[in-house]
Amino acid sequence: MYCEKCGKKSASGAAFCRGCGAPLKSSAELFASAEECFRKGDYDRAIETAGLAGKEKRFQEKSAKLAGDIYFLRGNFEQALDAYGRIDENKRTWDVYFNTALIMMNTERVKEAVSNLENTIKSNPDPASSILYSEKYQRKKQLISDIYLYLGALNKAEGNDKEAMKAFIMAEKNAPENEFAPANLGDLFLKEDNYDEAIKYYLKAAALSQDGLKKSHLYNDLGLCYFRKGLVDDALAAFKKAVILNPENNNAVFNLGTIYVKSGMHDNIKNDYKEFLKHAGGVDILFNISKSIMDAVKSEQDIDASVNFIGADRSILEVKKVILKAAAVDSTVFISGENGTGKELAARAIHQLSPRADRPFIVVNCGALPETLLESELFGYEKGAFTGAVKDKQGRFEIADTGTVFIDEIGDITPAMQVKLLRFVQEREFERVGLSLIHISEPTRPY
Repeated sequence: MYCEKCGKKSASGAAFCRGCGAPLKSSAELFASAEECFRKGDYDRAIETAGLAGKEKRFQEKSAKLAGDIYFLRGNFEQALDAYGRIDENKRTWDVYFNTALIMMNTERVKEAVSNLENTIKSNPDPASSILYSEKYQRKKQLISDIYLYLGALNKAEGNDKEAMKAFIMAEKNAPENEFAPANLGDLFLKEDNYDEAIKYYLKAAALSQDGLKKSHLYNDLGLCYFRKGLVDDALAAFKKAVILNPENNNAVFNLGTIYVKSGMHDNIKNDYKEFLKHAGGVDILFNISKSIMDAVKSEQDIDASVNFIGADRSILEVKKVILKAAAVDSTVFISGENGTGKELAARAIHQLSPRADRPFIVVNCGALPETLLESELFGYEKGAFTGAVKDKQGRFEIADTGTVFIDEIGDITPAMQVKLLRFVQEREFERVGLSLIHISEPTRPY
């Protein structure tokens, strides 16, 4: 028996403290008193009283948990983890795992956070069993939905898209009224270029959201999906909604201006401007969109000037955009087209616009060389590899190391040669004729 007032221990069965004369309480009564102090917000007294109850072994872990909950609420995370750490792992309740996960998230320890959230799910979370969450969550499914939302957000941030998708689907299943799960699912499906699924979830999230700024971003993402599916009218409508909801949504403003320019919707602009003026912030919308249209036109002109192609047709402009994208990445590029359509011209443009511009640009015409000669031309050969090979010779890939090789008429090469070429494309290594392994340190870009 311990005195709640002075903390002194008294003999079992005593009614009053021999030190101060206050009535004595059992450990169970002391712990109940600590919980009552917790509910009233008297946290210091709750920790003190729980500590007295915890002097009896059977209340040690309960006392540690209550102290951990209080430290957690106060933001004293290390003290909370220390208190939770005194609880046997097999006896930890779901809210201990949940609070630990939230602490790990706050301190950017992602793997530990995911592990503790998974343990929370396994521990059958029920808000009614937690002094900390019984009032916050009226429904068990809402709690479970939030746990899965956290799991989804962490996995999404780490690039674990499949796991994130599973978590968000479970979050939506448990709380269909929550907008965050479908919004995130829309993002994940958009990333996969699965526009139909992305549209479905973005529409659902937009219908659920009561926040104008969030809805604006959702409609912008929805517009991107429609545009990439070729549904220009639907994309236009979505971007307009996004801009009306938030005239400062720069992405939506830019996308709307771009779609006007790229789709040649000059007649639509006049009518849409009239519609925008009916809304609050209409003048700002018009100003921002006008600026976006001018930027889009300038961008088109810059693309035309940067790629040395003759032609202003829309299809030529699209080719120029692809060339600019290809030049910006370090990857193998496949260029297809009929004879005389400018495949080598496109390859040279990519090379000239890339960081490799000051390195070699080597052309190999596969159709003009027999297989045996083509192999030695591409890969080189060792001295003595065949009659007449009086010294080592570098192949085109070695010569072009850190530069560009344009392999023309690649469709004319034999299957055996295709296998050797595939190895180079995938592994960036090859064997000279005569079996000397060569590894290209900085991948040569083949076309």
